Amino acid sequence: MRLLSAPLLAALAASTTTTLGPRQESSPIRISAVTPFCSEGRPTAPAVDSKGTVVTVPFTDAIIRPEASPDAECRLEIEMTYPPGCHTVVLDTQVMTFLSGPESVTATADVVVALSNGRSAHSVDKFTNLDNSVRNNTGQYNTKYPIDASIAVNEDTPRVVTFTLDMGLHIESSNNDEGALFEVEAITVEIDHTRTDPDWEGCL
Repeated sequence: MRLLSAPLLAALAASTTTTLGPRQESSPIRISAVTPFCSEGRPTAPAVDSKGTVVTVPFTDAIIRPEASPDAECRLEIEMTYPPGCHTVVLDTQVMTFLSGPESVTATADVVVALSNGRSAHSVDKFTNLDNSVRNNTGQYNTKYPIDASIAVNEDTPRVVTFTLDMGLHIESSNNDEGALFEVEAITVEIDHTRTDPDWEGCL
């Protein structure tokens, strides 16, 4: 295990939702609840910044190996509360992973990020240790998945928008290397580049 570093839906239903308390500083959009899940290992308590706009979820023992359990599924659901008005937002997601093994080991992360208003993005990322400097040092990868989270709230009451990250993990080795592993260490989500447009020009 590194410091910080089922089927998916059934296990997700049994996972724990963390509801975050009031923010220490005002912000137009807030993270109000976080529900993490991974079929391998377990998530630990989410850490939110003082503004309520950045949350990090560390994972413990979220590890797959080519000789046993070469696949895993992880999911992160975040509820965000938007006040009335026109809000232009970018949601930045960073996934920290760790790959250990020789050059014959390849890991894949198939990531889908989506908002409950219909916006989504899909990425398939491959990780190898062909770079000796990477393999002999940290072996960590920080992959970012930005998504347009702009929302127009026409009603007089706040609106809750759900952000979902679904990640399918796979590791394989052409030489059946024992001891190789691919690990999810943490996922960080940040509400970034936020602007509230009083003239509604950005939402027309």
